Order: sequence, then structure tokens, then C-alpha cells
Amino acid sequence: MARTAPADIWDLFDFGSISKESDLTSFLAKVLDHSVDWFQAFRGTIFLSEPDDPIHFRLAAVRGKADIPPGTVIALGKGIAGAAIELGMAIVVDDPGRNPLLSERMADRPRENRSEIRSSMVIPLQAAGIGVVGVLNLARSDDQPSFNQEDLARANQLANNLGLAVGNARLFSQLRNAIRDAETSKEILNTVVEHLGVQIVLLEKGRVIQANPSAVEMFGPAVGELSDYLASAPAALRKAILEASQKPHESHRVQVADDQSDRAWSILWSKNAIGSNLLAIEEVTAFHKATKQANRHKRLAEIGQMSAAIAHEIRNPLTGIRSAAQMITAAPEQSGEFAKIIEHEVMKLNTLCEEFLDFSRPFQLRVRYCSLLEVAHNVVTQEQASFDMAGVQLRVGADGEDLRLPLDSHRMEQVIRNLLRNAREATVAGKRVTIYVKPDGFSVMDEGSGMTMDAQDKLFTPFFTTKPNGTGLGLSNVRKIVEAHSGAIRVSSQLGKGTRVDVSLPFKSEEEFENWLLENAA
Repeated sequence: MARTAPADIWDLFDFGSISKESDLTSFLAKVLDHSVDWFQAFRGTIFLSEPDDPIHFRLAAVRGKADIPPGTVIALGKGIAGAAIELGMAIVVDDPGRNPLLSERMADRPRENRSEIRSSMVIPLQAAGIGVVGVLNLARSDDQPSFNQEDLARANQLANNLGLAVGNARLFSQLRNAIRDAETSKEILNTVVEHLGVQIVLLEKGRVIQANPSAVEMFGPAVGELSDYLASAPAALRKAILEASQKPHESHRVQVADDQSDRAWSILWSKNAIGSNLLAIEEVTAFHKATKQANRHKRLAEIGQMSAAIAHEIRNPLTGIRSAAQMITAAPEQSGEFAKIIEHEVMKLNTLCEEFLDFSRPFQLRVRYCSLLEVAHNVVTQEQASFDMAGVQLRVGADGEDLRLPLDSHRMEQVIRNLLRNAREATVAGKRVTIYVKPDGFSVMDEGSGMTMDAQDKLFTPFFTTKPNGTGLGLSNVRKIVEAHSGAIRVSSQLGKGTRVDVSLPFKSEEEFENWLLENAA
């Protein structure tokens, strides 16, 4: 169930976006939406610490049905959430009475009604230099698997990042509320800059005019041109910041890793935050290393699963070949019949080898600007006959402007064809499959049998398949192609209701595409 660190966590550190949010509630809703999606929870809540009161935390955001009265307050050390805050670490709760960290604290408290909850996870949000600013509660329902140790490790990995994002957003919110008073605006701004848990540098026309204590400690006093100010910075960090300062976008973020020092940073640049250019730098070395380690463990696990699957897939045809060869020896007069069996099994092995080689070898995209809608129509035309034969309706829809995207059209046809065939095979006659093209991607939706949560989790794992004659490499290759386009693929499904696959392809402009080519070439 657990995944590596989500790429969209950096959305929460976009200072240009934060400064435009209508209020803190909107930002917390965004944090909660991300968190519920990351951990596949069915509901969640966020409690924030009271102003100047680190002991009490008030309900600030809710997603999903939660029978919690507005204004509910939890206290440090009281109840499950209070215990997590006091302990300073995430806790998975299936039965509080059986948790050694919670049993004594819950002894005198009535057992809450958890009839619709299978498992909960409580995550204290800690911000560097501030402490615990809030607590995130996530819950899974009875039809979902319980949170496990991988989920817990990932929650602890993300807690500091989420806490820092929430702490920064709250400071910006306080600034927005007070900035109306022109006489105090500079004082408020200074307070924000000094207390943000990252290096903050303010610039005007390329010159550094202000820096918070963390930035002064790292680069020196706030004076001079940006290029001179960064003279003492690690080379990789300095280069990334200067490149970010030249980009035309109003607000953007960059992640950079320095292999020589084995350090990593997240850089956030905003051209419109609080009237000045704003540079925010957060060192994310521990997060970067943990992510690399998690990815390494994931790859090793996948290699182990793949090796076992390959051995199994090869053994079956070899058994058939051996049996046929033995029968030819025992009954030579039937050699023609058994030779057909051998040929059939050899073809199965050849198909397996070809699919595995296609999956394992790197490939170069042959990209050109083309219409995604046109690519989809080409595949639909080719697949229409098979849908008619199966009695399944196939429809094409489109939304918005038909933008030309940088695509390898052959590879993208392969993606769409595989997804349409899977949808057709999961759908009975009389039902419908729809491909819906959008400016930034497409969706394939079917009215088929749907999948369990376990099947959804394993869907893109090499050699995992629910088909009796499938190899389990088709969807692995689909994900490989989508990610090679720097896109993302997401699956949602309900048993008995159908499945939806969303493919997002983020490139919209020629400039963005050229930048991506340069970054990947480097």
C-alpha cells in the first residue's frame, strides 16, 4: 500500500500559491486532500495549535464524513491524538487498548464508536524551530486494508515537511491579516522572514535586500548581487538558484542534489510574493536519502518478485515441452501431434522473452508535437471491431481545447491500446467503455467488474496479472511509457462498478518541453 514520497508534496511549498490563498482554511484543505489521497484514506482531519498555546489544538479542516463538532479541541497528552503529539511520532491505531503506548492513557476513557473504521493513523506535524503546529488524523474504512509499518514509516518521513508547510502558511495568513496596517507591515514581514523554517532571501532587481537568520548563517549578510551573495554556496545549489532566477514563470520550484557533498535542497522562487522576489531554500538531505533508500528497497523487492515470476512463467512451458518430448520417445507414431505442442509452448516462451525485453530495455522517445485526440481516434478506429464483436460500446469524448502535445505517438498509441483492451476484457456485453481526452491527458473509464484494493496496489507490478493467459507486463510497460513522458498514471476502481485510469501529461508549451529536454539531457 505504501508508496515513496509523493511529487506533489512540493505544491505545498509554492510561496506564490500560498500568498494567493484566500485564507488558511483553503490551504489546510489542500494539505488534507493531498494526505487523504497519498494514504488512500476515506476521511481525515487536521487540528491546529491555538495561538500562543502549544498545549491545545483546535479542529481546522475535515475531509469526508466525520462526526466531530466544529471547534473541537484536543490537549497535549490526552487521548490518541494528544498522545501522538506528546510522543512526537506517528501512531497507527487499530485498537487503542492493545497499543502499549496508548493503553494506560485510554484506560479511563470510554471507547469511541469505530464501527466504520478499520484503521487510523495519527501524525503530529512538526515544523523546524516552531515545534508541533498541528496533528493530522487519517482513517480507513472496513473495506480497506489496515495501515501498516510502511505507511507509518512514510508518515513519519512526511510529517516534518507537512508541518513546515502548514507553519509557513499560517505565518503568511497572519501576515495577510495584518498587512492592511501600512505602519506595521514591515515589522510583520520581518517576523515572518525570521521565523520561517527555511532560508529566506528577498530581492529587488537582482539585489539581495533582506535575509532571515538562517540565510545569513548559510550565505552571510544580506548585501550585493544574488550571484555574489551565493559565492560560498555549494556549486550545484548556486547553479540551480541562478537558473531558477532566470526562468520567466511567476512562481516555480526546483529540486537539486549535490553528489559530491551528498546533500539535497528544495528551491522555491516567487516573482510576486509580498511585492518582492522571494527565494526560499530548504535542505532536504534526510528526506532525499530516505526517498532514495525507499526506492532502492522497492526496486529490490520488485526484482525479487520478477525473478520468481519469470521462473514460474518459464517452468510451465518447459514442463509441457519435456512431457511432449517424452511422449514422442514413447510413441513415435504420434510425433506430429506432440511436435505441435512443443511449437506452441516454444511460441509462448518467445512471446514472454519479447515482452520482458521490451520491459527491461531502456528506450528513446521519438517525440513530435501532435494531437492527443487524433492519437486516441487512431487507436479507437483500430480497436472498434473487437469491441463490436464483444458487444461492448466504445465512446470517445473530449474536453477543452485540443492542444498539441510533445508525444511519441507510437508509444502513446501503445498505452491507449493496452488500456482500452483491458477495459474491454473487464466489461460484459451491453456495457460501455469511454476514453475522454483532456488538454493535459486522458481517462479510460469502463463499467466492468472493478478491482479490489489489493489488485489496484499491485496493478503495475511486473508479472502481476488477473488474466489466465496474461504475462503481467502490459501495464508495467504502460507506466514506463507514461513516466518517460514525465507524466503520471492513476487508477481508481470499485468492485461491481468499474475502473477509471487517468493519465496526465504535463507538457503544454514548447518552452516547457525544451526545458525538460535540456534537464534530462543533463
